[in-house]
Amino acid sequence: HGLGPIATAEVALFDPGTPTSQGEVEFAGGPLVFAESAGEARIRVRPSGDGAAGSVVLPYFTVAGSARSGTDFLPVSGTLTNSVPGEGWELLVPLLPQPEPGPDRSFFVVVGTRTNTVTVLDEQRLGSLKSGERAVTADGGLNCRLRGDGQLLVWGNFSAIGGVPRTGLALLNRDGSVDESFRPPEILLGHRRMAGIGTTESQATNALISLVRPLPDGRLLVAGEFSRVNGAVRRTLMRLQPDGAVDESFGLLDINGAVKEVLVQPDGRILVGGAFTRFNGELRAYLVRLHPDGSLDPSFQPKGGPTSEFVVAILSLAQQSDGRILMGGLFRKVDGAAITNLARLNVDGTLDTTFRLVRGASGPVTSVRVLADDRLLVAGFFDSIGTRNSPRIARLLADGTADPTFRSPSPDAEIREVHALPDGRMLISGRFTKLGNVARRSLAIINADGSLDLSFDAGDGPEVAPGIAAAFASECLAPSPNGTLWVTGEFGQFNRQTAQGLARLNLGEMTPRLRSPRRVEGGMAMTLHGLPGGHYPLEASDDLEHWQPAGEGRLEGFDLQADFAVPTTESGRFFRLLTPNP
Repeated sequence: HGLGPIATAEVALFDPGTPTSQGEVEFAGGPLVFAESAGEARIRVRPSGDGAAGSVVLPYFTVAGSARSGTDFLPVSGTLTNSVPGEGWELLVPLLPQPEPGPDRSFFVVVGTRTNTVTVLDEQRLGSLKSGERAVTADGGLNCRLRGDGQLLVWGNFSAIGGVPRTGLALLNRDGSVDESFRPPEILLGHRRMAGIGTTESQATNALISLVRPLPDGRLLVAGEFSRVNGAVRRTLMRLQPDGAVDESFGLLDINGAVKEVLVQPDGRILVGGAFTRFNGELRAYLVRLHPDGSLDPSFQPKGGPTSEFVVAILSLAQQSDGRILMGGLFRKVDGAAITNLARLNVDGTLDTTFRLVRGASGPVTSVRVLADDRLLVAGFFDSIGTRNSPRIARLLADGTADPTFRSPSPDAEIREVHALPDGRMLISGRFTKLGNVARRSLAIINADGSLDLSFDAGDGPEVAPGIAAAFASECLAPSPNGTLWVTGEFGQFNRQTAQGLARLNLGEMTPRLRSPRRVEGGMAMTLHGLPGGHYPLEASDDLEHWQPAGEGRLEGFDLQADFAVPTTESGRFFRLLTPNP
């Protein structure tokens, strides 16, 4: 009568008649966590108090929980007797690997009156932490982008990584060591380097690199909080050569606020958004466009731009195929028109009044992505978008109207970033702990219709210090073609395992896609959507029965898509990609 839903609990009953203590002991640590592949759980027990062994006769035994005795582990039992003073005992519990992926599982070890929980981590499940390959130690938070050759570009608020001095920017080899051939400049926020800062604990930095945008020619656009580069005045935004050297051909910029987003357009011009109001001495509030050399593009002229009686910041930018620009962030009006937090601009920066999104979004928009068919993925901290209830994430048609085939999975907190995967699913990250009624901390994959993909489960996710969010930005989620997902942030553990700011997760098979075939002079051009480093043979056919080699689609840089051409003179040909697991 009104007591709520029926719940279940696991209860272990112990015989009170069993002698439990002649001398006291304690576990050396706990709760304990072991990977399934470890083969056995090694559990240390030691004398308690002053460490004297004394007279010890204590029973010990295992108790099944969600981990099943005889299936997930072999039960053990026995009696502890006097040990060598100061050494204690080690109990070994054999772990049994499972043929199929599943959830993490737990059992209990009881010694006398003491009980410890042992969790066995499943390593086959999508979202589980992969071991080995890279062990990276940095003295601050990290973001990353994976390159097609397997190297990892990392940035953040660190002053050293892998024992090598690097101020906020480094390139890592496949084994996690610092690539010494990539030598970024010394980047400082003040006039000189300060000792003892640059760590997550101190909450202070010599400099903060907040975003990096790789360019097609290998150069890097770098934005953040800094005022001096190699001792010379250079603020907020700069460009580096592929080897890390400062590109002096990119102009010196004077920006009076933070840069939150940089979008490189197909013609090489650069959109810069953020929380600034003046740019190189001119009144240019929150959004400007630059020529490739860093000079201001005077043809980009918003008629008032984003405004608000409160805070204004541009947090995300994207471009549709016709050149029009999506702008997400914090604002109440654009060019004087009432539209909140999400708007579309014409190529000259003025408000596009044909965009059919009524009223915008009810809360901040942190991420906007344009899909291959010009539909839009929008994420943030809103409850509704336009006239549709769609908490935290929505998909819109190209004209701004709601996509009726998508329904939000209802995260309980903000989504920071959303990424469209090649197979149509979406990877989301943010501050949430649940999607609907299903536990998912900070990271999840949703299907094309918005429903949760239950096969991907990152367990407890990142361990984050109190008051600090698991701040995954777009570059913090770096998929790779071998079914790996690199996740970075300000955490020391991921799913209760040591992972200092960088975790490598099992992503599973990711099938590439060919899209947008079009006639060009001398053949066909098309777009390959996949993961960095992917190389896929291409075949062509006239009748769908007889196939011939037609080249190769390659993703060699940092991007998830690339255009390539196929020479052909036939008008009606079909194309297909060959993948490792067709």
